[in-house]
Amino acid sequence: MAATNAFKAAPWLCAALWAGTLAGPAWADSRARLELEDFGWSLVDLRPGDGIAPGVTFDTSRMDNLMVARVRETYAGADGQPLPDGTDVMFRRVGQQQFFPRGSVYAFPGNGSAVASQGNNDRDFGVNLFGLARNTAGDGVLVNRFDAHTVPVSSSFVGAIVLAPYTRLVWTGDLRMELETSGGERAHEGALAVFRMRMLGADGQRLGGWSTHLDTEGQAPGTLVREQSLRFALTNASGTALASTLEASMRVSGYTSQNPVFAPAVAAVPEPGALGLMLTGVGVVGVAARRGRRVHAAEA
Repeated sequence: MAATNAFKAAPWLCAALWAGTLAGPAWADSRARLELEDFGWSLVDLRPGDGIAPGVTFDTSRMDNLMVARVRETYAGADGQPLPDGTDVMFRRVGQQQFFPRGSVYAFPGNGSAVASQGNNDRDFGVNLFGLARNTAGDGVLVNRFDAHTVPVSSSFVGAIVLAPYTRLVWTGDLRMELETSGGERAHEGALAVFRMRMLGADGQRLGGWSTHLDTEGQAPGTLVREQSLRFALTNASGTALASTLEASMRVSGYTSQNPVFAPAVAAVPEPGALGLMLTGVGVVGVAARRGRRVHAAEA
């Protein structure tokens, strides 16, 4: 898959972070990774020889997108209670009139990291998401959380995709999700990976899409892996054009905590269509980098 240097580097960066270790014995360790490869579309002519060529148009002028990498650390006081001042490092990239845009965002504040990267080449798209949260002896961190997610395309406009008569639009790709928790002596951990994509008609009816997730809740400590070949379609079997919306979202999130009382719930992927709220600041908090922490971001 041809893409930007930043996107090409992302799998190597994610692998290095996944395999890397931090100094000090780990009390709790939570990691999550999502890889979407060779994701693209093709057309099928439902009535060959009828003189009507299969076709599809994408109205990028009505499309939005969002990428976020965020790590939050809450520190413990002498009494074991959370201190009001922690570390909250986030970088987000908001785009308009783009479809699966290329780029990367990174956040590496301390005992945690989050990476979101994606690229494209004509009909070929890819996404890499990674997150790590760790509690180590003496670090003073009560709760450590990560969140890396992307909404590569979101449009509630019925007409974001328009299919010609007697055309089937087929989406295919390879998806891999991997979660890992350590099960340390004082471990309280969780991780989640989610993929969602859907297309809706003018009446709000679901015309096509795919949704899947992997969650550590209720699972024994260790590694969970899910690999899937995605295939779903939008079909127009009529003699008139078919218009639909297009919305996709992917996310990895997780946490570690010294105390189960303060262990947060793992954040779920926002429902497709929630991008508008994020763009206005509802659901995504503004960038904050306290205690001299730095945000790392790379854009093509």
